[in-house]
Amino acid sequence: MRSSFTLILFSTLLCAQSFGQWTTTNLSEEKTSMSAVAYGSKVYFAGGSTNTAETKLVEIYDTLSGNWTTKQMSIAREFTGAAAAGGKVFFAGGINFFTLQHYSRVDIYDTQMSNWTTAELSSPRFDVAAVAYENKVFFAGGMNLGTGPSSTIDIYDTDTKNWTSPAYLSSPEEAVRTAVSGSKVVFVGASMMDIYDGSTGSWTAISLPAPRLFAAVAAAGNKVIIAGGMNFNNTPTNRVDIYDLGSGSWTVSNLSEARAFINNAGTVCGKAFFAGGGAFNLETNAWISAKSKIDIYDPSTGTWTTDQLSNPVVNHVVVAIGNKLLVAGGVNPANGELFSQVDIYTCSSVSALPGQEPPAPEISLYPNPSYGLVSMRLKGNHSSDYSLTVCDAYGLTLQRRILKNLDDSEQTLDLSTFPAGVYLIHLSDGVDRICSRVVKE
Repeated sequence: MRSSFTLILFSTLLCAQSFGQWTTTNLSEEKTSMSAVAYGSKVYFAGGSTNTAETKLVEIYDTLSGNWTTKQMSIAREFTGAAAAGGKVFFAGGINFFTLQHYSRVDIYDTQMSNWTTAELSSPRFDVAAVAYENKVFFAGGMNLGTGPSSTIDIYDTDTKNWTSPAYLSSPEEAVRTAVSGSKVVFVGASMMDIYDGSTGSWTAISLPAPRLFAAVAAAGNKVIIAGGMNFNNTPTNRVDIYDLGSGSWTVSNLSEARAFINNAGTVCGKAFFAGGGAFNLETNAWISAKSKIDIYDPSTGTWTTDQLSNPVVNHVVVAIGNKLLVAGGVNPANGELFSQVDIYTCSSVSALPGQEPPAPEISLYPNPSYGLVSMRLKGNHSSDYSLTVCDAYGLTLQRRILKNLDDSEQTLDLSTFPAGVYLIHLSDGVDRICSRVVKE
C-alpha cells in the first residue's frame, strides 16, 4: 500500500497534460461549516453543524484505502481553522451558533501516537485562517461577534512545542484566506494581503487592487489567485486578481459566474480549483443563492476551464491531497438541504506527444539504497527554484528547505540521522510536483 502511494504521486508528475474523473463518498452525517485538512494519505473533516446541533466529530478519510475512521474533538463547534505539521493535526477556534459561545480551544491530534492534547489561542474567535509552513503553524485573523474581527496571528512551533509571541495582520480581518507558494505564505483579507517570507522571516503588506469580502484564495505556480467575493455594495463579483510573487505585478481575470464564499480553493496537478459558493445579503444576513460551478485556472497557460459539483453548495470545505481534490458537506440555501456527500476529483496524466511540451522533470537519486548521503540531480525541463520535502513512508514531513537557482548540478541530501527505511523525496516549484523515493540501509 505504501509503494502504491509513491507510484500514484510519481505517475502524477511525469506528464505535461492532465485530465480527471469524479467519484463520490459520504460523511456519516449531513453537515455544514466543517474544517478540513490533509496530512499523509488522510483527510480530516472536523466539527461543523447539523440542522439541530454542533458536532465534535472528526471524520478521517484514507485516500489510499477509501476507508473512514472517526475521532472526537474536546468541544463541539463549527468554523474552526485546520492545519497539519510535525505529525500533528490542529483544529483551532470556532463558534457554537446555537449558543453564540466563542472558543479559543485548539485540539491537537498526534497522528503517530493517536492521542489528543489541547492548547488555547490568545483570544476566542471563529473562521480562523490556519496554515503550516515548515515547523510553524499560523492561526490568523478570525471573528468574534462581541469584539469584531481580529488582526492576531498565533504561531505554534512544532519543534519546540511552544507558542511564540503573536504577530499581527496589517489590519483586523474577519474572512482571511491563506495559501503557500514556495517559501511565501500569504494571508488575504478584505483589503490587504500580508506575506510571510519563510526564507527570511520577514513580513510585507500589499493593498488589494479591488477590496471585497469573502473571496477565495489559491496559490498555483508563482501566482496567488484571489477569486470572487462580495463587493462592499452587497453584490457578488466574478473578479479575479492574480498576483505574481516573482515580479510583484497584478493581472485581472474573471470567474464564469459571480459568487463569494467559495472557501479556500485547492490546487492539484498544477491547477487551481474554485468550487461552489454563492451570494449572501450582508445587510439581512440571509443567503440568496448557491452555485455548483467549478472554475479551474491553469497558471502555465493563463486559461480557465469549468466543471460541475454534484450540488449547488455554500459553507462547504475544499481540500487538496496528492492528485485529488475533495469537496465535502455544505448547504444549499435555496431549500436548506445539508449534504453528506464528498465529491472527489482525481487528476490523471498522460505522456507528452511529439511536438508538445517536453516531459516534466524527474529526480535522479544515487546511491540508492544509501547509508545516509544521497546525491540528487534534477533531469529534464525544469524551473530554477524548488521546495524540497523529505517524508517518511507514512507521509510525515521530516525535512523541508528551499533550493534556490537549481540547475543541473548535484545536490546532497543527508539522511544519516534517519533510521533505516523508505523515504519519499518531493520537489515542487508550485506547478510541477515531482516525487521519487530512496531506501536508507
